[in-house]
Amino acid sequence: MNAVEIIALLAVIVLILQNAAQIPAAVADLLRACLPVVHAARDLIAAIKNPSEFPADTAREEKLDPS
Repeated sequence: MNAVEIIALLAVIVLILQNAAQIPAAVADLLRACLPVVHAARDLIAAIKNPSEFPADTAREEKLDPS
């Protein structure tokens, strides 16, 4: 490693340490944002396994039916 690489590495370490306090809050926000996707996936799996528990969307089917 030459002097430029060492200085660049130190700069990266300083930037990471300065922002390290924000990382847990950002990860928590990311996980909170993913919860609706997880819930939708769970509902989709449940609907695929047992479609009789989930009524069909008749309004959507009426829009698609040309007759």
